[in-house]
Amino acid sequence: MRNNSNTDFFAKQDKARKKTAILFLYFIPAIIITVLVISIFIHLFISSPLMLNDFIRFYGGYQVDNSTPWYRPGLYLWVLSIVTWLVIFSNLVKIREVSRGGGIAIAEMLGGRVVNPGSKNPGERKLLNVVEEMAIASGIPVPMVFVMDRVEGINAFAAGFSPEDTVISATMGCIRYLDRDELQGVIAHEFSHILNGDMVLNIRFIGMLHGILFFSLLGARIMKVTGKPGDNAGIFFYIFGLFLQMIGSIGVFFGKLIKWAVSGQGEFLADAYAVQFTRNPMGLAGALKKIGGLRGGSRVYNAYAEIVSHLFFSNGLRQPFMKSMATHPPIEDRILKLDKYFDGTYPVMNVYSDLDEDPFGDAVTYKNKDIDKKHGELSLEASGGEEIVRKLDGSYIIGSISSTIGNPQANHILYASALISGLHDKVAESVHDPYGACAVIYCLLLDKKSEIRKSQIERLKRYSDNSLMGDMKKLIPLIDSLGRETRLPLVDMAIPSLKHLSRVQYVAFRDNMKRLAEADKKVSIFEYTLQCIIIRCLDPLFLKSAPSKSVYYTIEPIILECFELLSFLSWHGTKEEAVSDKSFNSGMAELQNKGGYTILPIEKCNLKTFDRALKKITAASPGIKKRVLNACSICVAVDSKITINEAELLRAVADSLGCPLPLFFQNYNT
Repeated sequence: MRNNSNTDFFAKQDKARKKTAILFLYFIPAIIITVLVISIFIHLFISSPLMLNDFIRFYGGYQVDNSTPWYRPGLYLWVLSIVTWLVIFSNLVKIREVSRGGGIAIAEMLGGRVVNPGSKNPGERKLLNVVEEMAIASGIPVPMVFVMDRVEGINAFAAGFSPEDTVISATMGCIRYLDRDELQGVIAHEFSHILNGDMVLNIRFIGMLHGILFFSLLGARIMKVTGKPGDNAGIFFYIFGLFLQMIGSIGVFFGKLIKWAVSGQGEFLADAYAVQFTRNPMGLAGALKKIGGLRGGSRVYNAYAEIVSHLFFSNGLRQPFMKSMATHPPIEDRILKLDKYFDGTYPVMNVYSDLDEDPFGDAVTYKNKDIDKKHGELSLEASGGEEIVRKLDGSYIIGSISSTIGNPQANHILYASALISGLHDKVAESVHDPYGACAVIYCLLLDKKSEIRKSQIERLKRYSDNSLMGDMKKLIPLIDSLGRETRLPLVDMAIPSLKHLSRVQYVAFRDNMKRLAEADKKVSIFEYTLQCIIIRCLDPLFLKSAPSKSVYYTIEPIILECFELLSFLSWHGTKEEAVSDKSFNSGMAELQNKGGYTILPIEKCNLKTFDRALKKITAASPGIKKRVLNACSICVAVDSKITINEAELLRAVADSLGCPLPLFFQNYNT
């Protein structure tokens, strides 16, 4: 399979936006044709003397003149107006619904149940562990996980507007029938959609599809609630519902056509990405083979399955009459790209019959005993009292850090797995519980100096209950013993648990974070980065804060902010003026600015200025964000090492700009 590791994250995002524009172009004629045709049929139906006779005789007690013409322009215009309004209104309602609820709304719409991050169920634990590893490896907060309990088929999807509000949903069939490698392949496939910008396109697709499918859905609903024997009005409405469902198939046809045109080949690319991520094509191939051998395969039985079918890992609907119009390529074609020796034979799988005595295998605790040492272990070197997380050899190309964005590799998963496995059981248990996750975050914010720490704990006692303080007492020595490289992944792991807080609890938690960070009258780089991650992930959910929109399409309006950003970064990698100057000048050169800026004095570089500059840059277009992130990468890498502080600052920058930055703590060249 082709390796897509060199595919630029920002190029993929731009491609996704262009596909969204194409999507609108597809939908305009589809909606127009659907509205016109449906209006004609409804007009003919309700103007039919037969239908009018039955309906009006029952309600009005008189007969309609059979000489009344079927075609009446005035009536048709009324029908056309009503149909148009209904299509547009249903579009807007559904778009608003999924926009406000994001991935959670879609998962719940399909009957998904949120999985408790601290679940002890072996199957759920296996799924949670796989998602957790992939998220940490990718450099994104761990998504919430849902399970469709009533779906025996093998399927899954990712949904959301951004990595921060993403959810992963899997069917019960995924848990029951897939081993860990197969499940990892499926989830890696879904992560490709997250990192490639497909989710925004897919979620907007749902709103648009709802409009042209509205009459089919309405007809099905009318048929379900009417049509009682002996009830003339009920029979009339039942027939009318059946009629709406039949003419609504016009919208279904256009919906399938557009889904095939927009997303058909994207599944092959997502498969290739999954193999690149896991380095295990047989895992993904095994999952696809089990779909082929399972009765029901990947079918999802849900009223909304048609609307969201393009999100699924595999085809969730009945195979269409024309296979070329399916939302997903044929299973056998996908398998052959992964396993060229596949002979078309699928494993025989009946419900429950192929489950081993322990169907969940290594679900509870995953420890890869064969982790390559050069991938899975962090080697910290002392240099001038600073911890170095990355030493760069002569072959390393300055600025290549940005090329890893959205392109994690298998060694990232290995490292993430080793990191998670190395956590103390108490820490792992706590981070998977809402209140425990709060305690973990508070412990991470405690200062090393005893007098400051004492002041922080006293502050916290005034605003927290005794049980939380009791948990913290047990956690403090465990978290103090963790390496610095573990801190941000631990924050990412806490995100799904924190999403289970109430709004009041979150506001109190947010305020406590601020109190702890400001207890010593200053905010460290780690404290700043931690708050950036949590606020960006949770404020939209609890406080309904709106994401920033692109308003800067050239570098000039934000060049002053870039100057402040790069000055701060240059001073926090070294205290040597010559090295700082070189870092700053290299970063500014990447921006191709001829303004003659010189680095700010170190005393003028503070986090307040850095934060203000970064917030303005978040409103830049993706192309400008790419240039800024490249400049930041060059700035920190020019002295051939990346310190912990620089790694955390880069994560803060990348996270604020909406760019998933994989872990730094491995050899990228392997």
